[in-house]
This record gives sequence, structure tokens and C-alpha cells, in this order.
Amino acid sequence: MMKKYDVIIIGGGPAGYRAAEHLAALKKKVCVAEFSDERIGGTCLNEGCVPVKAMIESAHLFINMRRSADFGIESGEIKADMGAVRVSASKKMDFLRTALYSSLKRQGIDFIFGAASFVSGNVIKIDSRELEAEYFIVASGSVPRKLSLEGFGLALDSAQILEKGFSGNNLLIVGGGYIGCEFASLYRAFGKDVTVLESLPSLLAVEDDDISRALEREFKKQGIGVIKGAALKSLSADKAGVSARIDQNGRSSEDKFDAVLSAVGRRSRTEDLNAAAAGIEILPSGAIAVDDSMRTNVHNIYAAGDVIESPMLAHTAYREGVSAAGAIAGIRAEKINYTAVPRVVFSFPQIGAIGMTEKEAASRGIETKTHKSFFAANAKAVIAGETEGFLKIISSVSDGVILGAAASGADACELIHLLAPAVSRAMTVKHAAEVMYGHPTLSEIVSDTLSKI
Repeated sequence: MMKKYDVIIIGGGPAGYRAAEHLAALKKKVCVAEFSDERIGGTCLNEGCVPVKAMIESAHLFINMRRSADFGIESGEIKADMGAVRVSASKKMDFLRTALYSSLKRQGIDFIFGAASFVSGNVIKIDSRELEAEYFIVASGSVPRKLSLEGFGLALDSAQILEKGFSGNNLLIVGGGYIGCEFASLYRAFGKDVTVLESLPSLLAVEDDDISRALEREFKKQGIGVIKGAALKSLSADKAGVSARIDQNGRSSEDKFDAVLSAVGRRSRTEDLNAAAAGIEILPSGAIAVDDSMRTNVHNIYAAGDVIESPMLAHTAYREGVSAAGAIAGIRAEKINYTAVPRVVFSFPQIGAIGMTEKEAASRGIETKTHKSFFAANAKAVIAGETEGFLKIISSVSDGVILGAAASGADACELIHLLAPAVSRAMTVKHAAEVMYGHPTLSEIVSDTLSKI
């Protein structure tokens, strides 16, 4: 007899497992169908956020140890072992994965490992086994995007370089977005020669211009090469390495690298779902179309996370998973405010942003007032020796509402969240400025900035 569930969730990443937890708490009978051979946690835990940040944490410690003399502490010769760094990151992944899986099992959630595809709007197939459910949540995630150019198969993706690293010293990173900038910082910190190739006019082009300029300035200081407004045309390999043909301003050049990393983004994983069998609408981008409650065009099928057209971020996926689960249970969640999604980049320097950029506000015809405060004037930043950085807050002239904020520098990824309540709840500068912060803390820069707008 075919086993039946209240809800089957396709995908065990952030959207999937958070939805499963929510539904289990509401006493629903839930099964998670995870394709990736018992590696629960999705891209973020297994080959994205967690391992990259774990290795960056090692790089950060390495950097700080080399400047210990600035704090009156003498240390001997300091060496980094990239193999050991990867092992350290792997141990942290294993710990988090085991803890997550154990927690989900304790909540009574079933798991089936294997590639799931739809047979109909109420039945899926995993290998030779069929399962039935009243509702489905598709949370199948994403895969690295590939460029249609000669030799692109020679480029490593993020999962490959995290698992095995690369031989040699000279790395080309194709893509100057969040992923590319984090990897550039990581490998440069460990002494590799790094070049970032970006087709747009700036790194992190979607962010505030002040952020892009600050990052490019710091990359230059660190010796990271940046090629902007350029396109990769082809890759070829020989015993000496990988040759990249690059076009910039109408001129073509060919440069040799030991390895090439593709960081050109990701695309929704929908091709193996047999979505047509269930009648699910797939957009031209390959993503699944959903409404505000995460429901697809099929009344009993929902989708969340990287598989829909929204920011491909784990914390966005968490919220979408909860929204889908709530809708299935008849709990109408508040519409997700995608403008208020925090954006964090664990590069050196760290980047944090939330809400609108100045240029986005201008494109909407909003007159803005801004102020930028520098870390060099903050006591805690001076004490920590982290004076390169700033916080910028953007507000509306007409009503004083805080529209957005951006930060560059040490702990910017944490700092930006102090502005999250203000942006998500449309607080005014006057209201937000009433909050008191302890001294000496980096957080004080928030009140300092607000007081000057």
C-alpha cells in the first residue's frame, strides 16, 4: 500500500527543513524527500554558507595572528595548512548536519533519500517507490549556473574548490558578486594570487556605490586584481595551467592561471521534478511561480527557497518555508518584505546591507538624506585595531523613514542587523535614534550616524 502523508517536502535545505519543523509542531505528518545521499541541510550547510564561512574564520584568525605585535604580543612564525583548514571546516559541517538531522528526527519527521519527481498532483516517485500526500512543498534548491562558452567545463564550482582546493598559486575568479568576493578574500588571505573578473562596472554592483568603491579599494591594498567591465570568452588547458581569453573594451587578451573558479551565480533546480506531471508552472528563468503565500498555480503544491524567484539566501528560504507551512495549516503569515532582507558578505572587509541603496531610492523618485560615520571615530574599532570601515544610513526627506543602510568593515555582517527592525518596520530616524547603546561598542556607530542625519 502506498504510504500517505499530510505534507511531503522535496528538499532538505533551509526552506525544506524549516517548513518541516513548523508543520511537525502543528501535528502534521511530514516527510522530507532529500536527493543528496543523506546530506541534510542543503547547499548552505554542505557546500555554501557554512563551509565557506568556516574557512574564512580560519583566514581571519590567520590575519589577526600576523598582526599580534600591534597588541604587544610576540608570536613565532605562523603558517597555514589549507588541507587542515578544509578538515576543520568539514568537522564543523559534520557537527551541524548531525545536530540538525537528530533534531528533525526527534520531532517525528520522516526522511527518504533519493531524487523525487512528480507522478501527479498528489503522488511523487523516489526510485521505484511512490508516496502520496495531501500537500507538497517544493524546496529543491539550486545548482551553479554555467556559461555557454568554449572550455567552461575547466572552471571549478564552489563545491569543487571547497572539497579539494586547487593546485598552484594563481586563481581567476569569474564573477564579482557575493560568492566571488568571499572566495577572493579567502584565498588571498592564505597567500594565493587572486584575480576577480566582473562583467559589470563594479564589484557587488547591486549594492551601494560607496560599498563597491570601499571593497575595490581594500582589494587593491591586499593585492587582489580586479578586472571590471570584461567578459570571459573561452578557457583552454595545457600542462602549464588554464588559459583564459578575456574581452575588455573591445580588446582581447589571454592570461594563464593555475585554476579558474566560476562564481557567476546559481539557478533553480527544477529540471528533474517532472513538474509538468503535476501541472506546475515553470517560469522562463527555470524557477517555480508562486504567490505571496508561496503557493504555485496548483492548489495543493507550494514552493520555497532557491527554487522560486527570490533572493537566493538561506535566511530568505527559512522565512519562505515557514510561510508555505503556515499557509498549508491555514495560518496566514505576514507577507515577506523582501526589501528588508539583510545582505551579508564575509569578505575582507565584511559587507553588510539592508533595504534600499541610494541609487535604488533615486530610481523610485525618492529624495534621500544620508550620513556616513567612520569606524576610525569609534572607540571600540580603535581598540580592536579595525579602523577601516563605515556605516551609512539612508532616509527619506519627506517623512524621515529609514530606507536602508550599508556597512563596510570588521563585523559589518553583525552590525547591519541593528538596522533590521528600523528598515522592516519603516521606523523614522527620530524614533530609531532613541535607542541607547553601550560604550565602548561598535554598535554606538548606529546612534552616532542617526544623530547626524
